[in-house]
Amino acid sequence: MIFGLLGMILSVWSMMASFILIDYKIELTISTCALCISILALGFSYILFSSALTTLYVQLPEDKMSFSGVKFYVVFFAVVHVGIAVAAVYLSKSWPICLLLIVSSFIFCCDGWSCIFTDRYMLSLHRERKFETRTVYPTDWVIHRVAVKRFSKQICPEGFQFDEDLFNEDEDLWIRYDHSVESNSFWV
Repeated sequence: MIFGLLGMILSVWSMMASFILIDYKIELTISTCALCISILALGFSYILFSSALTTLYVQLPEDKMSFSGVKFYVVFFAVVHVGIAVAAVYLSKSWPICLLLIVSSFIFCCDGWSCIFTDRYMLSLHRERKFETRTVYPTDWVIHRVAVKRFSKQICPEGFQFDEDLFNEDEDLWIRYDHSVESNSFWV
């Protein structure tokens, strides 16, 4: 997940650099190739970031989400990206695309920061259909509450399980969840 976010950030910035280089007609062939590679890398990074091919997804607690309240790092990234946006408007003829890429970079940076520095998260089950939220499992679909060991200093919060212990139990954790089992054992 983190590699996907970092890949999306790098792809967005290389796309913006390619647009600026194309505007100034600097190495058009190389700039166009870099733009095409960046677009492909953005798509690949999004696949790494999303959990579309799995049955479980990572959910941060509300207090750790980027845009739930005013956080210092969000304000910092906002100020930096606004400064870069002003420069992009003056530097580029394709400034609308650059502004869109800067907004994307801001969101990816905030999400990346909150994912890297979170001390706990939840593994939740994907809902296949909207009606399942009311009929099947009306709870929040949380399968495991996981504490990141490097931040917890050997003390596991109540109701949580260390990430190392969870991922050592089953290497195919993301694929092999069987939601038809109604006992405490969720693994096939």
